[in-house]
Amino acid sequence: MADIIAICDKETVFVQILAECLRKKFKKKLEIEAFDNADSLLAAAKEKTIVLCLLGEKMADSFVLNELLSYTQNIIYFSAKKREDRIFKYQSAERVVADLLRICAEREIILFKESILFTRRH
Repeated sequence: MADIIAICDKETVFVQILAECLRKKFKKKLEIEAFDNADSLLAAAKEKTIVLCLLGEKMADSFVLNELLSYTQNIIYFSAKKREDRIFKYQSAERVVADLLRICAEREIILFKESILFTRRH
C-alpha cells in the first residue's frame, strides 16, 4: 500500500493548487492525492494508507466520519474562518503549508519515517 496525503474539499481549484504546492514541498517522499468528493476519497482509502487527510469543513458533512476514521486518525480540517486548530484556507499556499507543518508538529504527526520533516531555525 502506498502512503498518501489526501486532500479533500469541494473547491476543486483550491485542492489542485494545494496538492501541487505539497508535491513540490515533499518532492517524492509522499504521494499527494486530491479529491473533491467523499466517495472517491473513501475508495482510495481502501487501497492506500492515508497518513494524513486534509479535509474541508463542508466535506465532513458528506462523510460517514466513522468510516473515514477507520482509515486514518490524522485529520486536519480546512476552515473559512481563522481558528488555531484548523488551517485557514483563504491565504497563500505557502502559509497553508506552514500552518499544516505547525499543526502536524503540535499533534506529533509523522508524515514519513525516513527523513526529518521539521527543522528549527535559530
